[in-house]
Amino acid sequence: MLTANAQALRRIIKRLCLASLLLSFATVSRAQYVTFMEYDLTHGQCCARAITTGPDGAMWVLGRNNTIYRITTAGTITSYEKMPNANASHITAGPDGALWISVPLPGGPSQIARITTAGVITMYSVSTSEVGLGDITAGPDGALWFTERSGNRIGRITTAGKLTEYPLPKPNSHPIAITTGPDGALWFTEAGAIGRITTAGAITEYAVAGWPSYITAGPDGALWFTETYENRIGRVTTAGVITEYAIPTPNSEPWGITAGPDGALWFTENSSADAIGRITTDGVITEYPASDLPAYITTGPDGALWFTFSDMGGRVRRAVLDLTSGSMPQLASGGSWKTTITIMNTGAAPAGVTLNLFSDKGDPLTLPFTSPQLPGSLPISTITFPMLPYSLLVVETELPADQPVQQGWAQLVASRAVSASAVFRWNLSAGPQEAVVPLETRNGSYVLPFDNTDFATGVAVANLAPIPASIPVIVRDELGILLGTDTIQLPAHGHTSFMLADPNHSAVMARLTVNRRGTVEFDRPPAGQISVLGIRACPTGALTSIPVAMK
Repeated sequence: MLTANAQALRRIIKRLCLASLLLSFATVSRAQYVTFMEYDLTHGQCCARAITTGPDGAMWVLGRNNTIYRITTAGTITSYEKMPNANASHITAGPDGALWISVPLPGGPSQIARITTAGVITMYSVSTSEVGLGDITAGPDGALWFTERSGNRIGRITTAGKLTEYPLPKPNSHPIAITTGPDGALWFTEAGAIGRITTAGAITEYAVAGWPSYITAGPDGALWFTETYENRIGRVTTAGVITEYAIPTPNSEPWGITAGPDGALWFTENSSADAIGRITTDGVITEYPASDLPAYITTGPDGALWFTFSDMGGRVRRAVLDLTSGSMPQLASGGSWKTTITIMNTGAAPAGVTLNLFSDKGDPLTLPFTSPQLPGSLPISTITFPMLPYSLLVVETELPADQPVQQGWAQLVASRAVSASAVFRWNLSAGPQEAVVPLETRNGSYVLPFDNTDFATGVAVANLAPIPASIPVIVRDELGILLGTDTIQLPAHGHTSFMLADPNHSAVMARLTVNRRGTVEFDRPPAGQISVLGIRACPTGALTSIPVAMK
C-alpha cells in the first residue's frame, strides 16, 4: 500500500529481501483492520440518511422521516422534532457553529434549513419552483454552497440567508455532490463531468465517462469521487487531470466517499456487495463486508468512520480502524535546518507505517527524503512502508542551506503501535544545535511553561483536523494570574511556529509574555485536534524542546 512517489522505496526494500514482509503485512491488514459498532437511531421505524460531524464534536444524521438525530461518539442519541413540510436531503457543519441542511420539496419551493446544536431550526426559501436540492457544504468564503439537481445550478447562501445562484453551462447537468477543494474553489459532480466553481462564480468542467456521484478532498491535494454505475473510484487533480480505478467486485455501486484518518479514502458500496471500501492514494483497493447497503460515510472526530444504510432500518454504524496515530508538530528543512525522523517497531509483528507531511497552509509538504539505511533520495510528501518486528527506520530531510527554510508538521499512522521522534538540527557557524520532537499521541488541550526573562520561548502548533481551527490561547503569569487571551487561526491541517515575544506574529501574545515567566494554554477547538511543542533558546543560540502538559 504505497504512494506513487514511494514506488522506488518499495523496489529498494524488495532488493533487501523483504518481499515476504510485504505479503504478511497485507494479510494482517485485511484480516484485522476494521471492527464495527452499531447504533439504532429510530428503532426500526425508518432510515438514516446523510451524516456529518457537527461543530460540537457529535455526529448529526438525517432520517427519512425528517427527524434530525444527534449521536455522541460515546453513543448517546438525541432526536429533534421533524422539520415542517420538509424532505431533508443532505447536512453539513456550517462556519457559524450550526448545521445546515438542503431540503428539496417535490412539486414546490425548496429550502435550506439551519439547526443550532440546541435544536432550534430556521428555514430559508431557495426558489419558488422545484429545483431538486442535492448536497451542501461549507465553502472557503464563510458561506454554504449547494447543488440544484433539476434547477441545473450551483447555489450559495450566506449565514444571514442571502442567496446567489450560478447556472451551469451545460444543459441537464443534474449536479449531485459538492465539496471544498484544496485550491480554495468548490468542486462538484454532474452528468458526464467534474465541475469546479470559484467563489466568484467562474465555472470549469472536466469530462468524465459516466455520471460521477459523490466527491471529497483527498489527503494528497486532489479530489476523489465515486462513479456508481461505472464501478470505479475517480481522482481529479486541481489541474483537471483525471485517473480512474476499477473496483474489484463487479456492480458494487460505490456511493459515499470520505478522506479517512489513515491517509486513504473510504467509500461505501451501495449494492448487493454490501461493503465499505478503502483506496490508497496510489489506487490500491481493499473491501470490507458491511451488509445492508451502506450509503453515506464520513470521518468522525474520534478517528472512526461513520456510515448509514439505504435499507429500512434507521441505523448508523461506526467503523474503528486498527491503527495507531500520532503527530510531530514541528519539522524544518533548508536554511541551515535538517530534520531526522526515527521510527521503531517495538512489537513482535510487522507494522505498516505511513508518514504524511503538511505545510503551514495545510497542503502536502514535499521534501527530499534520504535514509542512511537505503540508497537514493525521494522528493515526497507521503511515505508508506512496512517494518519488520523490532526494526528501526531513520529518514532525513535537508534542503541546501542557501534555500529558504520549509516548515510544517508530520502525521504518523501505523497499523500497530510504534514509537517515533524527530530531531531538528540548526547548523550554526559555532556548531550545530539540536532539539527533539516527540511523537504526540494525546488528544486534548495543552499547557506550555515559558520563560522570556533570560531565555526566549517559542512554540509550534499543528492543526491535525481536516477542518479550519480557531484555537483559544490563555496566558497566565507564574502565580497563575490571568494576563490575557488570544486566538490562533489555522487552516485545515495547518501549522505555525513562532517566538512568543515576537510582535510580528502576535502583538497580543508578545505584550503578554515579554520579560515574564508563566504558562500559555492552548485549548482544543470543538470537533478538532491540535498538537503543541515548546522550544527554549538562550542568547548563545543553544536550544532545546519543552514538553507540554495536557490539561
